[in-house]
Amino acid sequence: EAFPHLTVAADWPSSRAPRSGSAFYLPLIWTALLPPEASEGPSCFDQSVQQLNSLGDEKHFKWARRASLLDVWQAQVYWRQIFSGWDDWVTRLRVAMAAFESPEGCGLEGVVKCYVQRVSVTASALVYGDLEVLGALPHISNARQSPHQDAILELDLALRMEIEASVATLFLPSETTTAPT
Repeated sequence: EAFPHLTVAADWPSSRAPRSGSAFYLPLIWTALLPPEASEGPSCFDQSVQQLNSLGDEKHFKWARRASLLDVWQAQVYWRQIFSGWDDWVTRLRVAMAAFESPEGCGLEGVVKCYVQRVSVTASALVYGDLEVLGALPHISNARQSPHQDAILELDLALRMEIEASVATLFLPSETTTAPT
């Protein structure tokens, strides 16, 4: 076992993995981009909240409701039940974003300027596979020319490996194994 400290939901309903990991990566990325639940007043998260509320047009969201900051906070209960490492991943990704440096900017603001400006395909459900429960998130680009989800996740490469292993474990044939391999 590569990550014995991690477990995933043993009762995962889907047996077929999605074509991409965006359904899992985007809720994690947006959670890390946005302020924690207890936050009040102006903060370094203002640009991220603005992007959550404005990135992507009607066509991007089709018939889905845009998720709000409150929706993202409420979704944390769901994601914690799926991945034991969720809170740790959010914390680590926030730390990695805070340490980000580029000519366009540093810290969280730099991440937003560099990687949270373009969308691809359609909005992504905040809760896996269900656009109605808590709405949809802007689908941050991960196209070949602008692999922005990858760039954000690779700010902490160990985290990226852990989440990929955990997602893969969800779709293993039914067994009693729940630790990512």
